[in-house]
Amino acid sequence: MFGLNLPRICKAHWPTIALSALTCVSAALFVADRLPKSYEGIARVRADYLSPDPVTRRFQPRTVVSRFADTQNEIISDSIITDPVAQRLGYVMAPPGGDTQNPQYLSSLRRGSQTVADQTIVQWDREVPEFDIRFYAGTPQAAAKGAETVRQVYLDRLLEMKHRSDRDELETLQRAGARLTSALDDATRRKREFEKKHGVHLFDDNTNSLELGMRALTGSVRMPRGAKNPERRRAPVNMGQLARVNSALALATQQLGPNHPQVIALVAQRNALAARAAQASANDGAVREAPGSATAFSAQTARILAQRNALDGASRIASEISVLTQHGRIITARAADIQQELASDYTGLEAVGPVELPKAPISPRMKIIAVLALAIGLILGVQISVLIELLNRRVRGTDDLSDLDVPVLVAYNRKRVLEVDEPEAEAA
Repeated sequence: MFGLNLPRICKAHWPTIALSALTCVSAALFVADRLPKSYEGIARVRADYLSPDPVTRRFQPRTVVSRFADTQNEIISDSIITDPVAQRLGYVMAPPGGDTQNPQYLSSLRRGSQTVADQTIVQWDREVPEFDIRFYAGTPQAAAKGAETVRQVYLDRLLEMKHRSDRDELETLQRAGARLTSALDDATRRKREFEKKHGVHLFDDNTNSLELGMRALTGSVRMPRGAKNPERRRAPVNMGQLARVNSALALATQQLGPNHPQVIALVAQRNALAARAAQASANDGAVREAPGSATAFSAQTARILAQRNALDGASRIASEISVLTQHGRIITARAADIQQELASDYTGLEAVGPVELPKAPISPRMKIIAVLALAIGLILGVQISVLIELLNRRVRGTDDLSDLDVPVLVAYNRKRVLEVDEPEAEAA
């Protein structure tokens, strides 16, 4: 029954409820107006790493964005960012006598750095490859200046870390290049000593002059039928020309490398001359020259077999030189790329627009406080009305009499009685 009487109680005590609500709202606004205000400065940064794929136009997965955001939050909250920001914003006392190791200065630096970390947050917008650096302060100017300072220090420190990493990698490559050059010089020296000792020239394709001569002799013995077809014979090749091509090939290989187009052309020319020499030897009286060729072939074979161990070692030297040369090219190319990166200030992050002065404080929020105070005032007014009603019960209907266990003899509607009395008064 009390629930049915509550609306009548509220109606009867509406001045009390209204006064309670007005009092709560006024008190809340009065207190909130005297609370310290907080303004939010926003500095935006664009991250190319988070840009959508140029083909599919899809953004990075949420997990990638989350990890990247956590990393940037940790970087901005680190002392490498907060220490210089605190110094620029004046949160740190000047070191006495310029002593940066002074305990008071270090304590002030730690407090200022922690203040900057507490006042700074990073908020991401997944719909665009940008994030906000938000800085909170008591005035609009301080909030805007703090956000701009944090962003500038953040970008500067990232650039410094990038250059430091590039310099470290470049120094590592230079040390590796020095070791590689030393090993290459040693292998080249051993190769020259072998060539000088054995009178054999080693090529970069793991062949040597002895084996080339062996191939030429093998071709002359296996082509005795060329004598029957003199019209198909080619002009004899001057062996001095073959020697000159071999010398030019060796020089070009040392200067240009085995993969240079000029070196490849010389290799093809040398192979062609060797094949022509073998064909010419076979066509020019293979039967008559067979004994001499066989003798030369036997001598060449014996010479190769006698120096087989040395030739195997020489082949290993040539392979080692080839591998070292290839690694040297890779290191040189990477070092050139790093030097270009050192000359560039691109980090994949860039500032987006200036920081605007905040127009209104974000706290205290007057509208929310007023709504909450109004709700609290209404609830408090209803409670006061119910308490008054319980302490001073009034009979407003049969329900109240029933609650008090009082018997009801007669009940009439006052409005209806008035309607009946009005015609009688008019008749009189």
